[in-house]
Amino acid sequence: MTQGKRGPGRPPGASRLNEHDAKILDQMAGIIVRQPMNSTAALRQLGINDYAPKKRLQRKWRSDRSTRIQAAKDRAQRQREQLQAMATAVYDKLYAIANSPDMVAAAKIVNKFATHPAWEELRRQLEAASKNPFMQQIRAIGNSPELKCMTEWVNSPEARQLRGFEAIANNPEFKRMNEWMNSSEVRRLRDLNQNLQTVYPSLFFIPPSG
Repeated sequence: MTQGKRGPGRPPGASRLNEHDAKILDQMAGIIVRQPMNSTAALRQLGINDYAPKKRLQRKWRSDRSTRIQAAKDRAQRQREQLQAMATAVYDKLYAIANSPDMVAAAKIVNKFATHPAWEELRRQLEAASKNPFMQQIRAIGNSPELKCMTEWVNSPEARQLRGFEAIANNPEFKRMNEWMNSSEVRRLRDLNQNLQTVYPSLFFIPPSG
């Protein structure tokens, strides 16, 4: 009798779903590490509600729950360390830029201009101008019901239709036709027609019917 001969079917523990299930179990571990809950609730968050896959995954979860939880905690810790390292690198870079000689010199120039008496004089003039009666009238017009009605009309369907006519008037073909209607050739034709009506009125007379 041959020793070690494998029987029919897959070896014990082998399954075509093992790799797929392992990914889901790792996701379950990540969810439970972030917010403690039971396996059923974690599977529900992953959208797994069918009886057969849920029971299969829960059976596998019970067998290596501790290992997967620890692995999820290690992954979370590595992610936190990576984010902290990135934040530190960005902060160091910004700090170096902010304290570079060029930035320090630029800040001094800005502060010098900001404290110049001319800026205070400009602020005073702007404040006085805002209290001017003319400016107060402008603000009153801006808040008036008439302007509100005008604004509503500009945004109305009728105004949009007029803007559509304006677009037609600005169309290159329409402009060319308008130029032709005002050309010297068309004017000569109109003059000729008027002269013919004056000299030979009977040609253009249409007797009444009946």
